[in-house]
Amino acid sequence: MMELSLSQRQTTNLAMTTELRQAISLLQFSSMELTAYIQEQALENPLIELKERTPEVDHEPVYQQRSYHSGASPLDFATREKDIREDIWEQASLLDLPDVERLLMQYLIWNLDDNGYLPIPASEIADEFGLPADQVAGVIDTLQYLDPIGVGTGNLSDYLTFQLRQLHEDNVLAEQIVTNHLELLAEKKWRLLAEKLNAPLSEVHQAVELIQQLRPKPFAGIAKSPAEYMHPDITVKKHQGEYKIVLHDSYLPSIHVNTNYRTLINKNDQTAKYVKDNYQKALWLINSIEQRQATMMKIAKVLVEKQAGFFEEGFTAIRPLTLKEVAEAIGVHESTVSRAKANKVIQTPQGCFELSIFFTSKLSSESGNDTSSARVKALLKSLIETEDKRKPISDQKISDHFKTKEGITVSRRTVAKYREELHIPASSKRKRLS
Repeated sequence: MMELSLSQRQTTNLAMTTELRQAISLLQFSSMELTAYIQEQALENPLIELKERTPEVDHEPVYQQRSYHSGASPLDFATREKDIREDIWEQASLLDLPDVERLLMQYLIWNLDDNGYLPIPASEIADEFGLPADQVAGVIDTLQYLDPIGVGTGNLSDYLTFQLRQLHEDNVLAEQIVTNHLELLAEKKWRLLAEKLNAPLSEVHQAVELIQQLRPKPFAGIAKSPAEYMHPDITVKKHQGEYKIVLHDSYLPSIHVNTNYRTLINKNDQTAKYVKDNYQKALWLINSIEQRQATMMKIAKVLVEKQAGFFEEGFTAIRPLTLKEVAEAIGVHESTVSRAKANKVIQTPQGCFELSIFFTSKLSSESGNDTSSARVKALLKSLIETEDKRKPISDQKISDHFKTKEGITVSRRTVAKYREELHIPASSKRKRLS
């Protein structure tokens, strides 16, 4: 009897370990990854039946904000939930094109690279389709006027030239620069440009200023692959003065256990064992998903409470917050919070972000109140955006500014580190005209 009891305990412990492992795995999944996982489990387990739910379309289209301040440029957002090429094809499909040109248009769109350029020469495409070169050029021209404008140009030089010609102004000098002297433009060699173009330096400066206002590539600010288009896992909205939290579990299939197998459980054979094992797995899956959702809701509530300033004002009001603080608030281990924030997207009144942005380190301030690194980054970005482009602020001067104006102690080295994380070049490279 003792041996049997020990065996039962070992089996129970093993089962609990398996269930715990599954619960931990599910916690790390995004809602879309969890949907795929549930579908996989349904294929493996004949007792699991899935019913698709009608998603609660209670949120705006996904905006994945890239910048550290509110009121950002539209280029800072990835606004689509599917591959951008699908969006372009939807536009093209509305055009009245002959069948062969429609097929050609589809070919062009699905051969765009991740920057929105068409890397295949028109002559090669004409040969492949057996069409006249001017007909292929005409379809490419049509493509370039779809949204985003200029999509399907051949390279950076072509794209900049395309944009300049849309301005309907005399931009001959600017066109010469982007067509023949991109290297000198990148190196900011204005005087050498003036010499080569036989133009006054002041006119070169004006042309450069104009070029700097252009988009760098057709897909600028748009996610490069379908993997970057994400559904929000959580939405936080303000309603009648209070924040409402919504978990987007309506994307998840509804899981049901097929009861037709119940009569087989009581039999004492391999079939019964197979049914029992799968029945237990189905229950574990349902329980693990419920635990995941409960944990996500608890974390979301703590974030809304602790980061109230962010939800009202944006990154300049974000406060330091650690995994430990959140874990203690909801009564779990830090590792649970760490897993829960992985691969999650939250939609807020300030934009759509990865959940991890709310967890930020502390910096000391003269007021005695801790300041978050995210807030410092937001202030840094704002400061550089408003600087005199002819006299950019050095990292040391930014450090001094934080000390005297904001009461925040940030070393020059830390300023440089944050600036690089924001993909902002050093002051020497930010200087537009010399």
